[in-house]
Amino acid sequence: MKTVGCVPYINARPLVHLLDKPASPVRVQYEIPSVLAAQLREGAVDAALVSSWMALTEPGWRAACGVGIVSDGPVESVRVFAKRPLDEIESIALDRASLTSNHLALLLLKELHGRSPVAEPMQPDIDSMLDVHDACVLIGDQGMEASSEGLHVLDLGAAWKDLTGLPFVWALWIGGSRLDGELSFWLSALAKAGGFVECPTCPHIELAANIIGDVNQMVGDRRAQQREEIIAHAAAESGWDVERVRKYLGGSILFHVGERELEGLALYGKLLAESGVSNAVHMPEMIEAVVPRHLSPIDPASSPSAG
Repeated sequence: MKTVGCVPYINARPLVHLLDKPASPVRVQYEIPSVLAAQLREGAVDAALVSSWMALTEPGWRAACGVGIVSDGPVESVRVFAKRPLDEIESIALDRASLTSNHLALLLLKELHGRSPVAEPMQPDIDSMLDVHDACVLIGDQGMEASSEGLHVLDLGAAWKDLTGLPFVWALWIGGSRLDGELSFWLSALAKAGGFVECPTCPHIELAANIIGDVNQMVGDRRAQQREEIIAHAAAESGWDVERVRKYLGGSILFHVGERELEGLALYGKLLAESGVSNAVHMPEMIEAVVPRHLSPIDPASSPSAG
């Protein structure tokens, strides 16, 4: 059985919910991002849902095709808060929990506002961060819930879209050689079966759903029922109102990674290198889904595309 690592955050729930079913052929373990990164480097997991920064700046990684954590406009949960106008800030506190968001914030401040502030990683508390710095980066619950009263705010998803016109990829399933076509299949097919991932051509969702044992909940129009189950589960875990979860997971966060998303990922890496934020950028090898042989006799002509 393959083992994957996942962050214990609400924005990952649509990608991992069906992998967590008792009959799933993939075991999921939850850790904070820094621990997941260490486990991935040590080979303790076969793949992990980790930041696009790690996928771009460390050579040799593979990524599962078709799915990830994406925004295509305002993301709500990743923001810069500043005491002074953004084109005047001289120092910024970075969220210790983040890599992708911190580097994106520095990149956008330079590209859009001509600023290269002195940066210091800190614990994510807006009051203590702004006590000693002009601005701060907050992500996740803190990024969504922090008060913006009297502050200048930059939504990093919106700013990236304004700068490039492209979606931003926040996280991908990445791994080494053990992230093969079959694991890519489970990571993409079960995410699509959950109802949150665009699925223009997914002939093998029903096969994946059959293995889990809840096929009537996962295919055709009933994917909407599975979507509601995920929303309810995420609301119970987070304490958020159900409608807030539905709006966030159904609009602010997207989960499909196709050509435009990969174009945005490549551009992020290019701009990081050009700006001097990172010296080396490596696009991960994208691993196409391969249907496990034991699922069903498959006509080779119908072999799936993970895009």
